[in-house]
Amino acid sequence: GGAATSWSWSGPNNFSAGTQTATVGSATTAATGTYYVTATDANGCSSTSSVAAIVNSEIAATAASNSPVCEGSDLTLMETGGAATTWNWSGPNTFVSTLQNPVVSASTSAATGTYYVTVTDANGCSNTASVATTVNGSPAANAMSYNNTVCEGSDLTLMETGGTATAWNWSGPNNFTSTAQNALVSSATTAATGTYYVTITDDNGCNGTASVAATVNASPMASATSGSPVCAGFDLILNEVGGAATSWSWSGPNNFSAGTQTATVGSATTAATGTYYVTATDANGCSSTS
Repeated sequence: GGAATSWSWSGPNNFSAGTQTATVGSATTAATGTYYVTATDANGCSSTSSVAAIVNSEIAATAASNSPVCEGSDLTLMETGGAATTWNWSGPNTFVSTLQNPVVSASTSAATGTYYVTVTDANGCSNTASVATTVNGSPAANAMSYNNTVCEGSDLTLMETGGTATAWNWSGPNNFTSTAQNALVSSATTAATGTYYVTITDDNGCNGTASVAATVNASPMASATSGSPVCAGFDLILNEVGGAATSWSWSGPNNFSAGTQTATVGSATTAATGTYYVTATDANGCSSTS
C-alpha cells in the first residue's frame, strides 16, 4: 500500500512473516489458500488485505526407450508421465525434438548416450527426466569360398570369417541353406553356380550380411572308341571323341599309356586285349573318364 511501517502476514499451513515482502520457500500444494497481511503505519493505525494463491502439483516426467538397438534400427524415445502438454527432447549428436515419442531413424553408434526430456503441463509447470540408450554396432560379415571355382561333382566349401558371430544363416542357388559357419555344398552340380549370402548374428542380436560368388564348371563328357577288333600284328587305334577336352591320359593292358586324343597300340599282340581308359580334361581343369 505504501504507507505502512510494519506488516504481519498469516496464511495456510501456519505461515507467518513480519516483512513487507514475504516468501513461502519451496512451496508445496499445502501452501495453496488465502494469505492475509495487516499493515500498520507510524500512527499505529492498521488495515488488513488478503490475496489468494495457488501452488500447482509438480508434473511427473518419465523417460524410456527401446534401447538397446542395433545400428541401422530405429531408436524410439518415450515420455510416459501422462500429464504434459509440451515436450522438449535433447540428446547425443545434437538431437532435438518436440514430439512426445520421437524416433532416431536408422540410428548409428553416435546415437548412444543419455537423452533428456523437459515436460510442461497446462499450468506451465515443468519437470525433466532422462534415459540412457545404447546403439550396438553391426558385426562385420566376411564371406569367402575355399574353392569358389570347382568342377561338377566336387564339394564347394563356403566360409564366414568375420570372427564376431554366434549364429550363421546361409542361402544360395538351388534352394541352398545352412546354419553352419563353414557350409558345404556336397557333390556340386552346375545348378550350384551363383551368389551365396550369409547373415551373421552376434551376442547383441545384431546382424551383418556378406556374399560370395561361386562357379561350378561342367565336366567334359569323355567318350572312348577303338578300332577293335584287330588281328595280331596290326595297329589298335584308340580315340576320345567327346570334343570338349584339351588334354588326355590313356591307360590300359600291358602297361599301356598315352597322352594324346588319338592313341595307337602299334603292332598289337593278344596281350593288348582288355579295357582301355581315357581321362579327358578341359580348359577349366575338369575331367571325366571313359
